[in-house]
Amino acid sequence: MRGLRRFLIFGVIALIAGTGVVVALPWTHDLDDQVSYKPQELPIAPPEFSVPVTGREFPKDRTIEATYSNPTPADTSSENRGQKLFETFCYPCHNMHGEGMGPVVQKGFMPPPMLTGAVTRGRTDGYIYSYIRHGGVVMPPYAFGVRPNDAWDIVNYVRKLQREHPTP
Repeated sequence: MRGLRRFLIFGVIALIAGTGVVVALPWTHDLDDQVSYKPQELPIAPPEFSVPVTGREFPKDRTIEATYSNPTPADTSSENRGQKLFETFCYPCHNMHGEGMGPVVQKGFMPPPMLTGAVTRGRTDGYIYSYIRHGGVVMPPYAFGVRPNDAWDIVNYVRKLQREHPTP
């Protein structure tokens, strides 16, 4: 009896396979409804006040990040680290003095605002931090290469540039 059952099952499978018809058995869809990310679906946002240890940091509303205070003291070591990062990530557009006329702009791209100008001086440290990490209208996001602590070092260096190069 067992042999006959196997023969019938394999016979039906061979018959179906020979006709080119695809049969969906009930247990072949077990994995369709599961807790996972589907293609083209964004992951669920983490709980409020959670801190990412690894993985992706979700951008927050700029008005919320603008209220952040700079946790990194603006000492010489922070400004030096910020200068090295500024030379790597910011110089191509903003040039060495933050005037917005870097080599990329000289090739015809839209100039960014002056970092030493009145508009940026009026921004909070949190706002500048948010712009570095998540980008803006003209500026691309640099979260891929600038970690949160490094972004605060860049903010400290930008404030140093504003002190050294006062512009109206």
